[in-house]
Amino acid sequence: MQALFQPVGETIIFKFWFLDVTQESLLFAFRVAMRITVMISAFTLLLMTTHPSELMSDLTRRGLPGQFAYVVISSLQILPQMQAKAQTIISAQRSRGLDTQSSFLRRVGGILPLVGPLVFGSLVEVEERAIAIEARGFTSNRPKTFLREIQDTPFDRAIRWILLALVIVTLILKLWLS
Repeated sequence: MQALFQPVGETIIFKFWFLDVTQESLLFAFRVAMRITVMISAFTLLLMTTHPSELMSDLTRRGLPGQFAYVVISSLQILPQMQAKAQTIISAQRSRGLDTQSSFLRRVGGILPLVGPLVFGSLVEVEERAIAIEARGFTSNRPKTFLREIQDTPFDRAIRWILLALVIVTLILKLWLS
């Protein structure tokens, strides 16, 4: 889509009706797709390698306010929780006779009753999370204590410095080559 609607470039590769795909627009589309792929890959790597509770406790230990750490963690956990809740609702509806084997339109019609319990259940969970925030003392001014201390190993520090150096080198190369 980016290649079709990006109005840059002179070198036309092919033409479709009134849309021109140029070499420059194709390169632009490729760059955008690669950026999205890198962001999704980094996010997936974070989710697959870091346990949310460890991330939250380490973020608060490093000085991030508890409310922000909680928002980050709940954002990371919301999709798996919604999927699990949807699967539970689908199983309950199937046991009540939901048709999942017939035509596409009948299945879509059968899915509509799932939306209500999913949305209302999500609203109840939001209220429960707000109560949990207050119960956990996020607004307290006293120093926080941690059940488990996460060690910052020399290997972790070395990886952070290497990644920081790579970012700086990348920025310098980007500025130098452009």
